[in-house]
Amino acid sequence: MLMVLVMLTAGPWPVSAAKVNYNTVDIISSGNNAIRYVHVAFNPCTGEALLVGWNGYMSKYTGTAIDRVQTNTVEMLQGVAWKPDCTEALVVGQNGTVLLYKNGAVTKLNSGISNLLQDVTWTTDGKAVIAAGTAGVLWWDGTSFKKQALPDTGYEVFGIAWNPKADWGVAVGQKLSIYKFSETSMSKIAAPTAPDPSLSLYKASWRPDGGVVTMVGKNGTIIDYDGVNFPNVVSGGNGIFVTFLDVSWRPNGDFAVIVGDTGTVLCYKKQNDFPHIPTSDVWGLLYGVDWSSDSSQALIVGNNGVVLRYPAKVATQPGLTFNGAMVAAMGLLFAIVLGGIIYLYVVDTRERRKQKARMEHRRSKRHARRSRRRH
Repeated sequence: MLMVLVMLTAGPWPVSAAKVNYNTVDIISSGNNAIRYVHVAFNPCTGEALLVGWNGYMSKYTGTAIDRVQTNTVEMLQGVAWKPDCTEALVVGQNGTVLLYKNGAVTKLNSGISNLLQDVTWTTDGKAVIAAGTAGVLWWDGTSFKKQALPDTGYEVFGIAWNPKADWGVAVGQKLSIYKFSETSMSKIAAPTAPDPSLSLYKASWRPDGGVVTMVGKNGTIIDYDGVNFPNVVSGGNGIFVTFLDVSWRPNGDFAVIVGDTGTVLCYKKQNDFPHIPTSDVWGLLYGVDWSSDSSQALIVGNNGVVLRYPAKVATQPGLTFNGAMVAAMGLLFAIVLGGIIYLYVVDTRERRKQKARMEHRRSKRHARRSRRRH
C-alpha cells in the first residue's frame, strides 16, 4: 500500500500557477538619468534581451538582472536585432555605427557611411538590413556592406521590418513614406489618406503570419499594410495624439504593443479595432518594445533607464510542493492509519463471532432443559 501511494504522489505537484495582469506593467528599472534606452531585442532562443541607447550604452537583461555590456563607443545606439539563428545580434547607431554582438563580445564593423542608422532587421536567410536615413537601406551579408538607394530624394527612412513569411520587407520614414523592397528592388508605396501628409512613421512590425505589417508614428498614427492595401488607418485613435515610437507584434499573433510619448503603452489588437490602453505607471518617453519568443513578456525601454515588463506578473501565494521525504512521511502515516482501521475491523469481527457462539451455546442449553422437562 505504501509503495502504491509513493508512486501515485511522486512530484513535485504545484498547487498554484503564475498569473499575469494585462492591464498594467511591472517596473523593472527606472530613475537613472544617465541612461536613455532607445531599443530592445530578445534573443529568440535564450530569452535574454539586449538593450541599447545613448552614449554607447548597452545592457543585457537576463530575466533576473540587467548587466552592463561594454561597447567601447560613445555614439548613440538606435537599433538592435538578433539573427534568426540566435548566434549574434547587430546594433546600429549614430555616424554609421554598426556593432556585432557575439558570444558576449562586441566588435565594431566598418559600415562605410556616416549616416544616422536608426533601425535594423534580419532576412529569413540571415542577412541584416539597416534603415540608413537618407542613404536608403544598408545590407550586410556577414562580410561586407551594400547600399540600396531610395527611389526618390528628399526623404529619410527611420524604421525597417522584414516579412517573416516572404522575400521582401518595408521601410518607413518621414512624410508618410513607405517603401517595399527586396534585395534587388525597391519601390515607394502610395501612402493612404491621412489628416496630415507630413507625418513621420517611425517603426514597423510584422504580424507573425506575415499577413500585415503595422506602422506607427506621429499624432497617434497607426497604419496596417498587407502588401497591396491598407486595411486599417488610424490617426488619433481613442483621442490619442501622442507620438508612437515603436511597435512589436506578440509572437502568438493576438495583438501588438505600441509605445511612445508620455509613458504611452497600447495594446493594438486586430485590424479595425482601436487600441486598448493599460496603465503605464511611468511617465516619459518610451522608445522601444520587443516580445520574447514564447509570448510571455514584452520589454519596454525609455528615458531615465526605464525598463518595463508587460504584462505584469501578479503576486500569488506559493504553491505546495511535495518532495520525497514528505511523500514517505504521508505514506507511512496513511499506512499506520489504514493498518489501525484494519486491526480494529479484525478485532471487532472476532468479537462478534465469539458473541454469536456464546448466544448459540445458551440457546442450545435452554433447548436441552426444555426437552428434559417434557419427558
